[in-house]
Amino acid sequence: MFSCYIFLKRCFCVLQVEQRDVPGIDCAYLAMDTEEGVEVVWNEVQFSERKNFKAQEEKIQQVFENLTQLEHPNIVKFHRYWTDTHNDKPRVIFITEYMSSGSLKQFLKRTKRNVKKLPLQAWKRWCTQILSALR
Repeated sequence: MFSCYIFLKRCFCVLQVEQRDVPGIDCAYLAMDTEEGVEVVWNEVQFSERKNFKAQEEKIQQVFENLTQLEHPNIVKFHRYWTDTHNDKPRVIFITEYMSSGSLKQFLKRTKRNVKKLPLQAWKRWCTQILSALR
């Protein structure tokens, strides 16, 4: 599969990315893509048992192959993925684009505190982007 040599994972607790809104992701770190020179997110999903992972390994690989090939301006980019099966608890590591502004849900929570009513034009633009991503 892919190796992780081009990604420098910063293992400081301060740089661990909050992923509470993303079910299934055990931990995520801010990392640097040393080839492109951009910040990315290093995500890890750990399986409880090796046999659970082996039973689903082919399906997992197919899902991540599809995600890495997906290119859309309104969908987070999946750069690479690989599996680590050397431990008792295997894991999938995948690298995604870093969205510094967070999710739309997080943005709306922050904006709600400062702005009473969002302009209709902003809602239309977000709906258009979401619908184009679903197309």
